[in-house]
Amino acid sequence: GAVGRVVVVENFREQPFVYTLTPPALPGNAVDGFLFDTRQGFCEHYATSFTVLMRAAGIPARLVGGYQGGEWNPRGGHLVVRQSDAHAWSEVWLDDHWQRVDPTAAVAPERIQRPIDVAAAARGGPVTFEAQAPGWLASMVREGGWLIDSMELGWQRWVVGYSDRTQAGLLAGLGLAWLQGYRLALATVIAAGLALVPLWWLLRGSPRQPADPTQRSYRRLQDKLRKAGLPLPVSLAPSELARRAGERFPAQRIAIGRIVGLYLALRYGPLGDRQRQRRLAAMVRALRLPRTGRDRQSA
Repeated sequence: GAVGRVVVVENFREQPFVYTLTPPALPGNAVDGFLFDTRQGFCEHYATSFTVLMRAAGIPARLVGGYQGGEWNPRGGHLVVRQSDAHAWSEVWLDDHWQRVDPTAAVAPERIQRPIDVAAAARGGPVTFEAQAPGWLASMVREGGWLIDSMELGWQRWVVGYSDRTQAGLLAGLGLAWLQGYRLALATVIAAGLALVPLWWLLRGSPRQPADPTQRSYRRLQDKLRKAGLPLPVSLAPSELARRAGERFPAQRIAIGRIVGLYLALRYGPLGDRQRQRRLAAMVRALRLPRTGRDRQSA
């Protein structure tokens, strides 16, 4: 078994196999096409073909998929593993246990189309792609990427993935492990109430803007008409209000018309006419409407 494994690995190393992320298409039997025709592929091609050859030789083997390497984020203190770090290798059953074999590492370094860690490949370890030494601009971009990645991880950990276990760990770290269950709910309510007290005090002490005297007089006119039994939709224009009120209360038609006319003059005319505003308020106060909606004076 060990001899067969070595022979296959040496075959990958000695024959003109090429590692590439853009291999040609493999119609028909993909393993045969890779081993005997194209001989170009990435980790899945090498691991799959190696596993098939081991099984053909009677050696138990299996294909394993996972991730290789990653990038350490010094700002967040965590390892960033991307989809580009995905890798495939094989495991063979030898000496009563599964042994890992990475046939991709057997490819000659000079035939690989991407730069790799030659020393690691020569030792038979997993292929590690080298990173070019970044310039100052690339370093700034990488630093920004680390910061963004740290913020995204914090959002996922403390907002999206927040759970009871996370909550318990946070409280324990603050020395508040006893604050659980109803105690936590009660403390939350009390804290929210205390936080609203300053806001309530500020709103209570803030000066209120005085209402427009002209608009206030018009609203009083509307209230009087409603109490007298005249329905008034919210969207009713002042001119239409005067017409309906005049039809309902004929004896007060002239007074209502004068009130509405003065309101329109103040509302859309020059501002700050205090004398005419007081006159409008007095006219609204003096208006008397029958509760029944009939003009008793005309009787």
